Amino acid sequence: MKPNPQNYLSTATLLMMATATGLCAGANYFNQPLLSSMASALNISEGLAAATVTLSQVAYAFGLLLLVPLGDKLEQRALAVAPDSASRGRAGNQRLGRQFSVGNSI
Repeated sequence: MKPNPQNYLSTATLLMMATATGLCAGANYFNQPLLSSMASALNISEGLAAATVTLSQVAYAFGLLLLVPLGDKLEQRALAVAPDSASRGRAGNQRLGRQFSVGNSI
């Protein structure tokens, strides 16, 4: 069977997806030169600031290992909508929490 050229991604779409993937992967490393500044600004040790980079890289690896294979098993639309819904729910909980917070406000 001959492949249908209409099923391929356009060059622009492929470049956009490659750029987005590179930015997502690079986000794990962009903050490393700023660790000293972040540690002093947040009044935490540089080791604790560096731990945030390690934690984000471990979380990214778990995401690749656990979520990416789900794309082969589940409908991709459900995988794209679920994280968006979860983040909207967290944002709503944060707004609700600020509305009913007790004590000093930030």
